[in-house]
Amino acid sequence: MRIACGWDVELIDEWIVEIKEGRRIQWSAYKDHEPIGMCALNIFSIHDETLANGIDRAEVAGMFLYPQWRSLGLGKAMMTYVEYEAAQLGMTKTTVNTRSLGPSLGPYLRRGYREYKAREMKYLLDTILSLGLTAEHMSAAFLEKPVPVVSTVFFTMDVQTTV
Repeated sequence: MRIACGWDVELIDEWIVEIKEGRRIQWSAYKDHEPIGMCALNIFSIHDETLANGIDRAEVAGMFLYPQWRSLGLGKAMMTYVEYEAAQLGMTKTTVNTRSLGPSLGPYLRRGYREYKAREMKYLLDTILSLGLTAEHMSAAFLEKPVPVVSTVFFTMDVQTTV
C-alpha cells in the first residue's frame, strides 16, 4: 500500500523497526479481505519529538486509502479510531504533518487541527516530481489538536494490525 501511495517508500524499513520497538502502531483496513487503506500512530519520533514524544503527544501518520475507497467517510473513521487509540494510551495531543499545499491540509483543519510550528521543506523532490507536483509541494505543515476525551468508539472497523 505504501508503494501505491507514492509517499515515504524509503521509510518502510525504518517503520518496521519502529513497530518492533513499540514506537509505532500500524493498522491496515480491509473490505472483504481486500486491503483498502492504512494508518499509523507514532508514539515516539526520533526525528521530531514535537510530533510524538512518548509522553503526551502522538503522531497520526501514514494515512492512505486506495482512490476507489475515498469520499466514503472511511478516512474520517480511520482518524477517529487512531485518535481514540491515542487517548487510550494517555496522550493529550495528536499531531500530523502533511503537505502545506493542495487538498491534503483541509481535512485536518476541518477536524480541528491547527498549525503549531513553522512550515518546513520536508518532502523529497524526487517524490514530489514523480507525483506530477511542483517543488513548492515539498513544504510540510505541522498540525496538532487535543485528543478527544472518549470512553467509547461509536463505529466498528475491520482492521488488522500489521508488523
